[in-house]
Amino acid sequence: MRFAIQQSLCVGAFLMALAPACGDERGAAAYPLERLQLDWLRQDARRLDVSGCFASAESNALERLLVRKVLDEVQARQAEPAALETWEKHFATLAEANAAGADPAWKRLYFQLCEVRRKQRLQRVSQFAGQYLYAKHCQLANQPSFASTAFLSDSVYKDRLGDWKMGSELCLLTISAEGRVTTETLLRQDRGIIRDPQVSYDGARIAFAMRASEHADDYHLYVMRWADRSVRQITFGAGTADFEPCWLPEGDLVFSSTRCDISVPCWSSDVTNLYRCDGEGRYLRRLGFDQAHTLYPQVLHDGRILYTRWEYNDRVSGKVHKLFVMNADGTAQTEYYGNNSYSPRSIIHGRPIPGSSRIMVIGSGHHTDQSGKLMRLDRNRGTQENQGLEYVAPVRHFEPNRDDYFGQQGELFQYPLPIDEDNYLVSFLPEGGPPRGAYKVPFGIYWMNSAGDRELLAFDPAVSCGQLVPRIARPAPPPRPDGWSLERNEGAFYVENVYFGPGLAGIPQGTVKKLRIVALSYRAMSAGVDYNQPSSQVHTPIAIGNGSWDVKHVLGTVDVEADGSAYFTVPPRRAVYFQLLDERGYVVQTMRSWTMVLPGETFACLGCHEAKHDTLSDAQPSARALRRPPQRPVPFYQPGEIASQEQLRFLSPSQRRASEYLNVNAPQGMDVPQGFSYLREIQPIWDAHCVDCHTGRKTADGADAPLSLLADTKDYGWKEAWEGVASRPKTAEYVYPQTGKDMNPGRDYCESYVHLTNYGRVCYEQVNDLVNWLPMAVAEPPLIPPYAYGSSRSRLMQYLDESHYGVKLTRQQKERVACWIDLNVPYCGSYMEANKWDRITHTYIHSYRDQCRAAYLFQEAKRLRHAEIEVAHLDRYREFLARGVHTAAAAFPRFDWGGLEAQRQFIDAYHNWPHTVPIHAMAAGRDARGGSNVAGNHVRNLALNPSAATFQLRSYPHVTSNSHFQYRPEFSPANAIDGTTASAAQAPDVPYWRPNKRTDLWLKVEFGRTVEASRVVLYLRKLPNQKKTWSRATLEFSNAHRIPISLQNTTAAQEFAFPKQATAWVRLSGLQESFPLGDNGLVEFEVYGQDLP
Repeated sequence: MRFAIQQSLCVGAFLMALAPACGDERGAAAYPLERLQLDWLRQDARRLDVSGCFASAESNALERLLVRKVLDEVQARQAEPAALETWEKHFATLAEANAAGADPAWKRLYFQLCEVRRKQRLQRVSQFAGQYLYAKHCQLANQPSFASTAFLSDSVYKDRLGDWKMGSELCLLTISAEGRVTTETLLRQDRGIIRDPQVSYDGARIAFAMRASEHADDYHLYVMRWADRSVRQITFGAGTADFEPCWLPEGDLVFSSTRCDISVPCWSSDVTNLYRCDGEGRYLRRLGFDQAHTLYPQVLHDGRILYTRWEYNDRVSGKVHKLFVMNADGTAQTEYYGNNSYSPRSIIHGRPIPGSSRIMVIGSGHHTDQSGKLMRLDRNRGTQENQGLEYVAPVRHFEPNRDDYFGQQGELFQYPLPIDEDNYLVSFLPEGGPPRGAYKVPFGIYWMNSAGDRELLAFDPAVSCGQLVPRIARPAPPPRPDGWSLERNEGAFYVENVYFGPGLAGIPQGTVKKLRIVALSYRAMSAGVDYNQPSSQVHTPIAIGNGSWDVKHVLGTVDVEADGSAYFTVPPRRAVYFQLLDERGYVVQTMRSWTMVLPGETFACLGCHEAKHDTLSDAQPSARALRRPPQRPVPFYQPGEIASQEQLRFLSPSQRRASEYLNVNAPQGMDVPQGFSYLREIQPIWDAHCVDCHTGRKTADGADAPLSLLADTKDYGWKEAWEGVASRPKTAEYVYPQTGKDMNPGRDYCESYVHLTNYGRVCYEQVNDLVNWLPMAVAEPPLIPPYAYGSSRSRLMQYLDESHYGVKLTRQQKERVACWIDLNVPYCGSYMEANKWDRITHTYIHSYRDQCRAAYLFQEAKRLRHAEIEVAHLDRYREFLARGVHTAAAAFPRFDWGGLEAQRQFIDAYHNWPHTVPIHAMAAGRDARGGSNVAGNHVRNLALNPSAATFQLRSYPHVTSNSHFQYRPEFSPANAIDGTTASAAQAPDVPYWRPNKRTDLWLKVEFGRTVEASRVVLYLRKLPNQKKTWSRATLEFSNAHRIPISLQNTTAAQEFAFPKQATAWVRLSGLQESFPLGDNGLVEFEVYGQDLP
């Protein structure tokens, strides 16, 4: 292939010598003549290298074939008989004279006939539309996949490929009835990119996306009024990309946008979801709440929106980018084609064929550009794999394959525009190109038919031409009534019969007792890298390698009726998936996708993974679930079980509304995690029932204790997870430059977690029968059988009853452990929980390698601000619905919290924040920065701060620790400096610092400046029947001094004096206790001293 491409670059000189057989006054040329002639020769000779054409001094076999082929088609297309007779005589004369191929007469005849054939071929194109809009720009794709094309100015990783360059045009292509093709530049952007033109249904407006520069601007939506060609910008905001606009019949736009502020799970790319606004940019709202990219929305004949959706939830990365559909208002989001299919890896650029139920698509791969093979899709033949797919140009059978670079061999297609079942306009590159590389030849725009005949319409040797759309008015699909309401605060799902469909094949009726509802929360940025063995990356991992991709929020369960039906409410605007549970609370089947509803929407399905064309043979018009109002889910957590987030106190009213709107995707920072947290949900169970024996250390008699279930931090990196892994292919380290060896998860995982999950080593032949979850690296697209993985197949569940050394877990505790396994062993309940990003030694694809916390918080702040603006737009929309009067576009808020400069300012402010917060009890005359001063500078408790926050640095003194039991406020480390010294015996409800049972505990008090400390006083918590507590510890100082101390099992003050230490903080570490460990706690930590003179 490479040789052929190189050869094709040499034919230009040959073609320059070919004079056109007839004059052609094209005006502004849409293509170089030599490119057109080259393409004629290539398709008729059926080869890329045509340097041998019209060159032979001895033979004319090739020339006869070329002319005969064109003559036959011209005749078949009913050319004028007289002209046809003349050409036939000319051909016969040359043939009878046995004129050599190099005879110029062969060239003249051939190109004459090609011109005639071209006019015939293009008649259907000019009939469909006399004018078309198209864009010239580089290929849009980045390092990880075809889906990422936003290239935000403030992205943490600048992943550009070889074809990336600025310089772009919006052009008008005119095709006359005589086949004359001209082009006109409507708009030029020399330092930016213009992309995605779309024409409104009335033909009066053109929407497109544009950025003015690579670094100082982002894609925004613009609208050109065709009557005067005036252009105005309708969406705004640095660090925000809006593109791929698509007009809706009522005059609104649906488009792709990064306003969701999500980062893809396997890389650092900025995710796009679908949004909607009116033609002025007003009433902006999010339609999709999706985990990874959705792209290229197009309207079907029935008014629904077709688009490509990339899926990850409990699935292998890079194999599921298939077609989905939704109503124009965002309701009824569901699969259109291929969501349980391997091949092709991605189905993109889908467009409906006029007058047909079929659509045209591009079949492509994952690590590719947005190009591939031209295909036709017919859902009536099936909805998975190759059931409804066939190649076209020419038409041929599609044999599925699992190639990551699917469709990248040979000629390439993109952006098809079907005219009818047999005629298409498409961007095409006959030479093909290296996947993800710099193209030696750009794409051109062609007419094609199903047989593969083609005519070049537009070509620029310097840049690709594509994204063609007709500039015509066209009939609008019939309107659909809205299926949602701003006045409602919940939606509903109805399942007719969970036993219907292949999902529960072989499972007896009555097995399923409950349906669990799980919501997904999405990462805002890449911070830290892990691997799903053998090679796929996980960014900002929340679980061990091969564990869950995303933070999960268990919303609750509902009953499944005896007939398999269920009808229940769910909160709106969040991605949810369902798990079917048996009477033990074990998963029978899990969804491995997601769905959602808008407020007031009810979404129904027949069963479990049924085909979209299926119907129930024995329909249940009176299903039991419908005999009563929808169930409200029984919450997974009891009221108050999850502590409220501290940061909510510091939000403005509009920010709080935005946080409520985002719900599970609201910024969580380093506050109380709101999702399923192993440290909160599971570790306390081991603390209560297991760690007396499971210490992983030596027992009193010197024997080895069982594997550790302690909460101590455990090293986890390449050595622990990869070294000696038998299932890792020998070539795996070459899949990426440093597969595995560049892993740096940035998490403080605990011993119990990494031991139970065996460091994530559960791939291919390695099976962890102790905790047998579904490994992400092998969670392939097809449906998995019921009971294939999970708690039902995990030996751990057998150990949680009395037969295992008298262990007595409650039913709720057993169900919590089963839930953890069936969620695919998540560790974090938020993306910043248990992070050690301040200690990451390398993150090779990150522009803020040593500032991940600040950079992540900036992304969360962007997400909140975007939501705040969206809520304001929805408020205006509500007013419009009530009054019928539009608000001027200029009165709507615009995004104002993004871009490189805002990012730099935020990160600088974050690092400067400790130098600005108030300090309490400073010596008189010192700058307390809004805190408080004391008279003089007497010896006092420098650690005292009754208003200290737990998760927020709001003032000094400030306290942190490496363990906070269940994140409960009554167990906060901040309680240790609140001034309360009463013990539990004196006041049972006194707050104190309570950590998990572990041997590596520490608690640290920072003063906000350097002080002179001379004494520490500790008050331990002691229950009346408590026999022992910590016996030893160490006091550490910022000046590197360390002082060992001994502790007593008493509620009395324990005082430790030492030589004066100039220090900015004091840390209590090395808290040691003999096994078995107890539920110890610290009531107060006092540090006495003075401010430095």
